[in-house]
Amino acid sequence: MANRDAVPKILPKDLVVTIWNETWLAGFFFQPCNHELFVKHTLNMEMAIVMAREAGVDWIIHLDTDELMHPAGTSEYSLRRLLEDIPEDVDMVVFPKYESNVERDDVKEPFSEVSMFKKNYDHLTKEMYFGNYKEATRGNPNYCLTYGNGKSAARVQGHLRSNGAHRWHNYMKSPKEMEVIKFEGSPQVNLISLKWKWKWKMSFVLMVLIDGTTT
Repeated sequence: MANRDAVPKILPKDLVVTIWNETWLAGFFFQPCNHELFVKHTLNMEMAIVMAREAGVDWIIHLDTDELMHPAGTSEYSLRRLLEDIPEDVDMVVFPKYESNVERDDVKEPFSEVSMFKKNYDHLTKEMYFGNYKEATRGNPNYCLTYGNGKSAARVQGHLRSNGAHRWHNYMKSPKEMEVIKFEGSPQVNLISLKWKWKWKMSFVLMVLIDGTTT
């Protein structure tokens, strides 16, 4: 079991979460850069699970402050409506990421000024993806500048836990997962990611209460 006193600034001692029983997380303590960020994201998600269950929240989503959900293809432009229609046996919904391509250097309000985005590869034909890969990556080893596997929403239920910053898991079962893919006539909800020249970044958790409000 990880020592809570080792990371007092990350998690209050009086908040009990199951992630402290995960010995693999301890290997990321006292490491620089992305290791520290990974720990903070994981503990943030674990605290949010506890809060979500206490508040009676139905769905939970982990996002960064340079990301937003864009439910363009849903009725009423409503993420809550989409999640309400998910079959009851589905535990997790994966949202593909669209990554911003910044068109100029003087952007002040990225969420309103940036209008060009790199489509997720799940939304491209193989011919389009491989035919334009070199131009799209511009020397970057990956198609996206950071991650390409999107983020996910989890149904809040017993034994839920975080599984990295992008997915969720359950201690008692393998979660049933579905992905929101863009097909003709079907709902489209994308994760909009603005990964560019932001020096400081935090994460937050979006909690969705189907019969109430979104926080």
